[in-house]
Amino acid sequence: MLRRGRPPLRVWRTRSTTKFLKYRKRFPASYRSKNGTTPHEANQTEKEDGMRLCLVIAALILCNLHSTVRADKPFELKKNERIVAVGNSLAERMNLFGQFETLMQTRYPEKEIIFRNFGWPADEVGIQQRPSNYTTIDDPLEVFGPETFFCFFGFNESFAGDSKESLDAFKQNYRNYIAEQTKRFTKDGKQPRFVLISPIAFESTGDPLQPSGEEENKNLAAYTAAIKELAEEDGHRFVDLFTETKAKFGAKPGNQYTVNGAHANEQGYRVIGQLLDGSLFVSEHPLGMGTSKFNEILKWVNDKSWFHAQDYRMLNGWYVYGGRRTWDMETFPGEYQKIRKMVAVRDRYIWEMAAGAKYPISRTIRRRVKYSFPKRCSAAAMNASAKCASRKS
Repeated sequence: MLRRGRPPLRVWRTRSTTKFLKYRKRFPASYRSKNGTTPHEANQTEKEDGMRLCLVIAALILCNLHSTVRADKPFELKKNERIVAVGNSLAERMNLFGQFETLMQTRYPEKEIIFRNFGWPADEVGIQQRPSNYTTIDDPLEVFGPETFFCFFGFNESFAGDSKESLDAFKQNYRNYIAEQTKRFTKDGKQPRFVLISPIAFESTGDPLQPSGEEENKNLAAYTAAIKELAEEDGHRFVDLFTETKAKFGAKPGNQYTVNGAHANEQGYRVIGQLLDGSLFVSEHPLGMGTSKFNEILKWVNDKSWFHAQDYRMLNGWYVYGGRRTWDMETFPGEYQKIRKMVAVRDRYIWEMAAGAKYPISRTIRRRVKYSFPKRCSAAAMNASAKCASRKS
């Protein structure tokens, strides 16, 4: 089948060859260099050399990513472990950039990890503001029932400064938060685990209208040290993102890994994902980033995260559980159930892709996930489409 607007590849090559030969005839022997090349050919050689240099640089970058310092003791995960990310925007933006979850899913496809992101911008260990009546229908975190918490706190608290009083208050609030979540989610005598993750460094963007990062990084270093002390004193796992990202962010001037110095971009989350993976697990990742399989799974991880966000942090939450609520207790609870089932379908799809299934679940499910759920349609419409597809399959 031919592509519209373009001749067949064979014809296209023939025309290119003909054009090149005609161009070559314009240069007599006197125009050629000592090695017999024309200016056009020399330019082509320079381009090829440049491409080779780019490939070498890319290979060095990949080697550098794989040289991440690895953990001395592995962080063990059980099958179907329920993991949540909580905290500030560093966690919440993983809904957009799911590199870390993809690394976990592809590292342990047999574990079938159930990962959800409950990060919320501006959250602190002592303050988690939510819309009024947020949990009247139900509490999505309690419905999920986490067994392991990945805690991303410290950045917002750092604006209080690095005084002893501020740091002591931060540690006490952190302890209170952990104690509260432990009480809520202890099940059958088994307490949840907590991984305390430091904030990332502030990147100096070079923009005179933005902070230079010197004062910010001084405070962030103090809060990273406080989190490490708390983890050692209370027996929690600690991950230091600050030290590694400070070195990484300072290697080149300008915006490289963040959008504004504070919030990581896609490249930043690649680095963060590698650091988290290296700090939690001993062995090298079996797949690594950048492969076609990793990128395919990453696409569906991000897709799943978008649907999950419609459960715990939907865009128009003020209408559903805020001041403009309609208290539609007939349809809203059912819509939440449908969304959660749609997220669970994507979990299964991701697990089977990571395990190497040729056709995860079925090709019908894949078509349904890809085409049948436009982001603007209602959950009821999505569910009706899902039922129709399941009947056909």
